[in-house]
Amino acid sequence: MILDRLYNVSKRPGELRRSIKGLSSKVMYERLKMLENKGIIKRKLIYEKPLEVRYELTERGHKITELINQIRNLE
Repeated sequence: MILDRLYNVSKRPGELRRSIKGLSSKVMYERLKMLENKGIIKRKLIYEKPLEVRYELTERGHKITELINQIRNLE
């Protein structure tokens, strides 16, 4: 679900959490960290006041998401 929400758009953590019903902050941050460590998403810091954090898919993340979407469409 996180990958779907980040497809072609970057999101702030709060936006991402609100877009996935029933997702707790703790679980979301665990998943984001895991996906970031695997090179599927990247954490982007925007140095404005206030500091902004956004998450977006990497090239690898886009490829994985496209593959998942193709599998979903096999029905």
